[in-house]
Amino acid sequence: MHAAQRPADAGQDLRAGDDVRRRRPGHGHDRREAQLAGLQDVSGGELERRLHEDPRLVLVAFWTPGCEPCRELRGQLSGLETEVATLLAVNADREPQAVAEHGVEVFPTLVFFKGGQELRRIRGGALPASTVRMLGFRSPGRGCQGLSCSGNQ
Repeated sequence: MHAAQRPADAGQDLRAGDDVRRRRPGHGHDRREAQLAGLQDVSGGELERRLHEDPRLVLVAFWTPGCEPCRELRGQLSGLETEVATLLAVNADREPQAVAEHGVEVFPTLVFFKGGQELRRIRGGALPASTVRMLGFRSPGRGCQGLSCSGNQ
């Protein structure tokens, strides 16, 4: 992975107080965390196939085991459902090629795709309330686990 091949994404789309970790995938984190709860963990090849074949909006969470903001994102997205988007996850330790191909250097990073094209990138993992409403997220019977989703129940 050559970081020089992609523009650095540090400092973009971040708000004051965001706890974001920058690190290289595959280096020193707990690999026992098998997947980001609430999302389907996919390989790099499966990711590319789904990005081009899924007719819906695709939200991809790039994450790393052992990353506290990634765990917080996992808690936020666990059990959420949406009718307008497909939710996928990429474990950066297991899929460094996919991480490099998408220019992800900050974890967690959420990337929105439609028809294989990137639409938006959120670094740091916090989903703005407007995005939650737009996607129609809901968590039947359990609230929204920290996400502002009033009116989405």
